[in-house]
Amino acid sequence: MAMRLVSFSQILDDVQTIAGPANANSFAAIAGGEKALNLSLKKDLLDLLGEDLTLEMDHTFPPPAAWKVIVKVKDTEHFQKTLNTLLTVGHLAAQPAEDSGVKYNTIHIPGQNPMDIAYAFADSYLVVASNADGLLEALHLHGSPDSLSKSAKYLAEFPKGGPADASAMLYRTAGNLAALEAVSPQFATFLKQHLDQSSPSVVRVYAEPTVIRESSAHSSVDATSLLVIAAVAIPNLLRSRMAANEASAVGSIRSINTAQITYSMTYENRGYAPSLAALGHAASPSLKKSPEHGALLNEKLAGADCTGNAWCETSGYRFQVVSVCKLNKCSEYVSLAAPANENTGTRSFCSTSDGVIRYKVGTTVKVTPSAAECRAWPALK
Repeated sequence: MAMRLVSFSQILDDVQTIAGPANANSFAAIAGGEKALNLSLKKDLLDLLGEDLTLEMDHTFPPPAAWKVIVKVKDTEHFQKTLNTLLTVGHLAAQPAEDSGVKYNTIHIPGQNPMDIAYAFADSYLVVASNADGLLEALHLHGSPDSLSKSAKYLAEFPKGGPADASAMLYRTAGNLAALEAVSPQFATFLKQHLDQSSPSVVRVYAEPTVIRESSAHSSVDATSLLVIAAVAIPNLLRSRMAANEASAVGSIRSINTAQITYSMTYENRGYAPSLAALGHAASPSLKKSPEHGALLNEKLAGADCTGNAWCETSGYRFQVVSVCKLNKCSEYVSLAAPANENTGTRSFCSTSDGVIRYKVGTTVKVTPSAAECRAWPALK
């Protein structure tokens, strides 16, 4: 499968956003490591990779899996230098090897199931394989008449028409479903009944803002396979994303509780912060910390506009803090995290000054509950 990604640096930023405040320490460790090693993960590694990525899975069962990955490298010398640094830190080493004039490197990965990953650079491309034999096969095929890009069968099955810059391309070889049968015999039987086993097929996929389209010389066959894959994969992806959103929301509620304690100790005459904005940063960087903006939470979770009934939204959840205040001193507060919609989470979370995080399953909570109502929710274990 070949695909075109956004930059690898952007992917890292997206992962950090999805991980949310609950996993902030992990990314802080990355920053500490960069400083210690005097390198930048983005500039010295991720930005050196191109956006086109090719993945080949020969088989996954029985283990070990056999795979190959090919990606463009903009500066192989710089990339190799960074890789050597990272391998040294990991107490690993790239061992040079040669076979029939082809030079490559192997990395031994110890563990319960040790393996030797092999890699080489070919025409400014990084080729990585699960073993040396797979790497050598890929390198020998590169530029030969037998390569996929020059294969008569491949070219005959290439979809006609449509833009050339597809978001992804899938090449399915015919016949062999033995590996899939080891995982799901029923699924393999279904595919045998519905997929043309007589020849390989090529599918181009175009990802647009609101729709995903596919183009194939065998539209009915490949549409079926894509629908089957989508039917299996999409629900799992949604569940995984919702689980990540919920974990992030719980971490954010915990961060709000910590910030409220700090706020009440810093501004004893104010008690707890009356809103998320009071726990965040001021809109203007020139303004110093104050009871109105305590600078205890980041702007995504506690924006300067999150006052009163306003919400702050991040990682698929909407957040709000409502406090019980008299004469400008707040003796109690309720923090709420509710899914932005039915596809981002299945539970709402709340907490009060007792620091216990509680939850409610079902319909998204649209109004922050009172402290008594929050304490009636089941405690999160």
